[in-house]
Amino acid sequence: LAYFGFGNSTTDRDIVDQVVRRMLKGDELRLMMQGQIHYTANKLLDRTVEALQWGVSQKVLPLLVSLGFSNSTSDQQTAKEIYSRIFKGDELRKLIRGEAVTTADEMVQRTLDAVQWGINQHFTPMLRELGIKKFNMNRVFRGDELKKAFYTGFDEDSLKKIQTKFFNELQREVEGVFHPILNKMGMRNARDLFQGDELSRLVTGHDPMLIADDIITRVADATQAAIVATLKTTLKGTYLDVKLDKGFAGDELRQFLKGEKTMEQVAEEICTRALVSEAQALAGSGASQRDSEVLMQRVLDSGFCPRATSKGCIDDEGFVDEQGYNCASWRGRSCAFGVTHGINGSPMSEAGAAAVLGHCAATCGRCH
Repeated sequence: LAYFGFGNSTTDRDIVDQVVRRMLKGDELRLMMQGQIHYTANKLLDRTVEALQWGVSQKVLPLLVSLGFSNSTSDQQTAKEIYSRIFKGDELRKLIRGEAVTTADEMVQRTLDAVQWGINQHFTPMLRELGIKKFNMNRVFRGDELKKAFYTGFDEDSLKKIQTKFFNELQREVEGVFHPILNKMGMRNARDLFQGDELSRLVTGHDPMLIADDIITRVADATQAAIVATLKTTLKGTYLDVKLDKGFAGDELRQFLKGEKTMEQVAEEICTRALVSEAQALAGSGASQRDSEVLMQRVLDSGFCPRATSKGCIDDEGFVDEQGYNCASWRGRSCAFGVTHGINGSPMSEAGAAAVLGHCAATCGRCH
């Protein structure tokens, strides 16, 4: 057992005591010595191996539980695979017989590697949902904190330190994924994404996929808040009250996370939708058409959501809007107000107005 990192902590001693009881149940040893029962050496060895495997699993269990493992079928299957990675083939039997040459440090390291693999498996579905293709668990377990915890026992303090390192690394990864979009929207600090209890819920048995959905929703809300703040700054001193529907960026963010659209495409769609929403708000504010167009031009002149592509900020040749007009037809008009009145005088759909803003960047004054 010392081979697997067992020390003199109270928890470790309790596990050792139970391991021994599993090896020889009740009064079996006395009965064996008296010849009343008989076990072959192999059968006793099998039971010893099973007891030791159980003991090591109990050593690992507190760490798994502290990072969110539950009694779900998937978690139980992952735990079984962890233990199979620790005990390869007939190795434990050979260790007991003195036939194996694996050192104690090597065995502890293998146990740690198996645990890291298991934790990765547990969180992989959630990480993929959040657009994190590879999570570097070595950053969480770098240093010798985990190895020390194995030898000294997983007390509350050591588990808390591991949890904190895991949280910090997960937050860093999520920020790395979402920061380009939030930064484009004018939001400089992505740490606001974790102001809720999502991270603490990860380690209390909650479904990681539901937590991923909560984080995505928070990103959508944060994106919207950043856009509203930018618009309010731009329109300061006017009588307009900026209002945008909550969660409007959700679908685009999921498309980005699933790899269906690039960050630039998603940011472009969010920007154009925000401009269209702003045009609707202006149209319903009681301002005259002329005043509304002046205010919208102020937003565009501020550089809010500039169009930037590898080809430069140009009109897309061949584009025709939903009413049949090309970009040239929009010259001298306020594109965003197509949602209230298109070139033919009829209102366009939100998607149609956003398409004009997206495809006719130069004509619509989005080149900064």
